[in-house]
Amino acid sequence: MKRYIIFTYILISTSLSVFGQDSQDSIAYRVQHLQEIVVKAPHLAIEDDHICAYPSAQQRKHARSGYDVLNSMMIPGLMVDCQKREVTSPFGAVSLYVDGRPADVQEVQTLRAKDIQKVEYYDLPTGKFANDNASINFVMKNPTEGGYTQLDAMQGVGYLQGDYNFITKYVTPKYNFNVWGGYRLENPKEKLTESEYYNFPTEPLIKNVACDDISHRNDHAYGAASVSHSDDKTTWMLRAGIDKDWNKKVVEDGTVTYSSQFPNATLTDKVTNDNLKTSLYFYFLNRLSASQYVEVEANAYYANTNFNQNYSESDETIISSADDDYYYANVKALYGHAFKNNHNLTITLNEFYRNSRSEYTLPSYLIQKLYSSETVLFANYSKRWKNGWMFSITPGISYQIYQLKGEKAVGHLNPRLNAMASYMRNDGHRLQFLFALGNTYPTLNTVNNATLQLDRLMIRRGNPKLGNATLLQPRVTYTVSKPKWFLSATLQYLYINHLITNSYSIENEKIINSYADATRYHRPSLDLSLVFKPSEQFNLKFDGGYKHTRLCGLVSESQNTCWGNLYAEIYLGDFLIQPFVATPQKDIVSNQVLWETPWMYGISGKWSRNAFSAELQVNNLFLSGQETKGVLNADVYRLITSFVDANYNAYATLKLSYTFEYGKKVGRSPKYQTGRGESTIIEGRY
Repeated sequence: MKRYIIFTYILISTSLSVFGQDSQDSIAYRVQHLQEIVVKAPHLAIEDDHICAYPSAQQRKHARSGYDVLNSMMIPGLMVDCQKREVTSPFGAVSLYVDGRPADVQEVQTLRAKDIQKVEYYDLPTGKFANDNASINFVMKNPTEGGYTQLDAMQGVGYLQGDYNFITKYVTPKYNFNVWGGYRLENPKEKLTESEYYNFPTEPLIKNVACDDISHRNDHAYGAASVSHSDDKTTWMLRAGIDKDWNKKVVEDGTVTYSSQFPNATLTDKVTNDNLKTSLYFYFLNRLSASQYVEVEANAYYANTNFNQNYSESDETIISSADDDYYYANVKALYGHAFKNNHNLTITLNEFYRNSRSEYTLPSYLIQKLYSSETVLFANYSKRWKNGWMFSITPGISYQIYQLKGEKAVGHLNPRLNAMASYMRNDGHRLQFLFALGNTYPTLNTVNNATLQLDRLMIRRGNPKLGNATLLQPRVTYTVSKPKWFLSATLQYLYINHLITNSYSIENEKIINSYADATRYHRPSLDLSLVFKPSEQFNLKFDGGYKHTRLCGLVSESQNTCWGNLYAEIYLGDFLIQPFVATPQKDIVSNQVLWETPWMYGISGKWSRNAFSAELQVNNLFLSGQETKGVLNADVYRLITSFVDANYNAYATLKLSYTFEYGKKVGRSPKYQTGRGESTIIEGRY
């Protein structure tokens, strides 16, 4: 219910303008690494700005995707969720690359372990990996002639979920052909209770909602094809794809009780949100010389989103309907030069273009047109010394302009700056320092001034006057690598001014839910990661930490959180056993809501032989009523919510995978970015 309202604006990204290393595809990349200090451990090499991880024979045998490889290698500081296909680090979300090109969820999912040469984790990015908190680059084996078709299917038990994919690849001496396709669905049933407190000046009101059976089904289908070519001088790739999302939430036979003014009612809430996206992608790399290269990347898509909501309390019904056409284009040009004596320069120009037309037919007719353009220019200079020191500085500037039809255009010009240094000794100890200055802009749907009535008491409205936020982040990271264990510790502080949060006000005996930028954000944190590998058959990894989050200004909240995850791998011939446990966690989500998730634990068993594998995973066995809880406090509105989510209770999944190979052994697949397109529609509880 209301959690779908207040949680729609996710925590402002802490992505700051940091940069990563060039891919091995580039000759310049190989030149700049000739004199680096490298400390090696079994299947692991630590360098001054990244960690190289080499999959073992056992890991290659049992992994059936890029996420499986990342999870099994237990790279310190990385947290991998194979089912959700998420990779995070203490520095935020991790950007994924394949041979230096941006990769998405679906491509990483379909990577074959046998084709992965190594994985590079840039925890101190420099160079071409611009704007990344941290980066993962899959370095693939060189392709030869031949092909394969890979099929995989995952089916859930406990609640409806499934994931079915295929990839066909064929390589000739000059060209690389790929076809992708797949379908996934999930419908985790939920049980919800919540209390809302409306502080009206005439008479305060309490609203209680109870729903025992909420269906929230998400379906996604995709298909794409690509052709690529590579020689000693140039590399290019062209890809086209289509994605379709069907999302439907249904609440039936819920109950609503009021403390006064309104009679008790039966609640029905039906929401559909469909998205169709067509995309086109082009990549070009020209190696000008042994030390210089130029890279151009262009990505464009068109997305149509259709939104419908029917909310009913007994005899009162509120209907909302909107249709959105969204156009997106991004062009990036990059020049890299590796000079003598380990001096490196990278210059990047990024242009982002967004244009949308939203047609609201209910509750009233309205057409809104939104335009946004952002240009980002930056240069990265780095220097490495033989004594183990590395220094990098990245000045930059960004300019964004957006305009709502009928309103004055709004422009923001902001500087960006990253400065970082690293010192590494030959005995495996490394110390890193970073200071980053960045900025974020409001998303187009938050500056939309359309009005949407959510229920009889609350109206949602955008705010065209939102400004941009400035981010400051210093951090220190210490790592140590030994033959059988690895430790990483990070101390950092994040500050954001003009943080965008939900705002609540009273207008004509209704609560107006909008957005404001009058909050400051403070978050000091300590993150630890310890990997212990006593043998090839047994590996253990612990991730944990502490953070204090404090919000000041329009929103005033604080939260202290200690957390920990423990994960193990046990190899027994053709079998792999993976138990895990995660402690309850607290956080402030949507920049305002005190959020608490329960315990998670589980175990998976995988059998792999040749081209076939089967995996059974059981999560939260014997648990059936664990609750997720949230609290929102505002001057005129308060929400207390708790719900039972199938994801945090007992369920199991069975996954089967098979690969047909033909011709000679082949290597990498280029990327296909799958996922729904953006939309500027102001939505309700969805």
